[in-house]
Amino acid sequence: MEAGDLRIETVGGAEDKEHTDLLGFVINLAAKIQALAKPGEILVGEISERNLHVKWRQILQPVALPADWPYGRKVFKVVPGSRPERAT
Repeated sequence: MEAGDLRIETVGGAEDKEHTDLLGFVINLAAKIQALAKPGEILVGEISERNLHVKWRQILQPVALPADWPYGRKVFKVVPGSRPERAT
């Protein structure tokens, strides 16, 4: 999961071939983040992590990214079985 700007376009000429497509860096980045995930794992991109309330950030931990990761953004994973602490 990641957050950012994207463009929504309807493409195709004939009505039966027409479809809606999502375009932009964030779409490509989200696909790359998804490809890093192991089965059952939830990964969150850096922008999504920053947009979370602080109580939800406490259940995330950084992911060790491949040395050739060219996207310049951190990735976090949800710690399995974790729950945020309740505010007092």
